[in-house]
Amino acid sequence: DPSLLSTGNNCPPRLIGLFDRTYDPVLGDTLRLDCRAVGIPTPQTDWMLPAPYITDDVRVVNARSSIAMAADHREVEESGSLVIHYVQGTDHGDYTCLASNPMGRSERTTTIRVKNMRASVIIMHVSSSEVTLTWKSIRQDHEYQILYRAANPRNSTYQIIDIKPYMRTYTASELTPSTTYEVCIAVRHKELSIRINCTSIVTRK
Repeated sequence: DPSLLSTGNNCPPRLIGLFDRTYDPVLGDTLRLDCRAVGIPTPQTDWMLPAPYITDDVRVVNARSSIAMAADHREVEESGSLVIHYVQGTDHGDYTCLASNPMGRSERTTTIRVKNMRASVIIMHVSSSEVTLTWKSIRQDHEYQILYRAANPRNSTYQIIDIKPYMRTYTASELTPSTTYEVCIAVRHKELSIRINCTSIVTRK
């Protein structure tokens, strides 16, 4: 309320509600949550994120730091907006915008419930050393990748193939016979490969 600022007196923060109580984004979507606050002194705006995927129990991120979380797909802008680029399954939960100054604090929470993306990978043919696959329900506004790796050990590195617009199938070759492989379709965001659908196959003897 601008009238609060015209008196010159200190006053506690008031959040301007710029986001809904709940969101149901589809896996792979980009979601923007805008948060603004007024008060005297000017409030500091922070975001409290869901706990499970915040390292070292650090859940609160400061909007003024213009923090783009390292190797992450979440970003808190100086304006106070939280942007989640290409929503992942682990992004579900409660997100709270916090505004505080010496006179008090205010907060507003939204709940994100992530829906599965329809894009999927389909196995067409399997031999002892090759797997041919295709994909369906991909969207033109995303960049997709095929990822595959041996299922054991679990920490083996994915082979990553960018799906070009002209591609309809892909054949992974030089595979090991009688071996289980994990094959995924993923959305690409900067240096991240966000898996949205995976399947397992076993090469022939």
